[in-house]
Amino acid sequence: QLKDVAPDVLEAVPAIVMQIPKKAKNMKPQELSNCLWASGQLKDVAPEVLQAVPAIVAQIPDKAPDMIPQELSNCLFACAQLKDEAP
Repeated sequence: QLKDVAPDVLEAVPAIVMQIPKKAKNMKPQELSNCLWASGQLKDVAPEVLQAVPAIVAQIPDKAPDMIPQELSNCLFACAQLKDEAP
């Protein structure tokens, strides 16, 4: 578990989350899918990451046509993980 091995890494999450809404519109498809995937992975150990999800998801419809299959599958995987969590 990250919280046991490197808890200081999780301390950076709030600062990162605050930047997502400001930068999501300019993110590339891979960056969006990576952020969404990471949100799904971090939701239990750093629930504040869920605050970034709406800004990420708002950009997906415009960027989805440019996504490669891996990016699309990462988004779907993240959605499955976040289905009961994201605001």
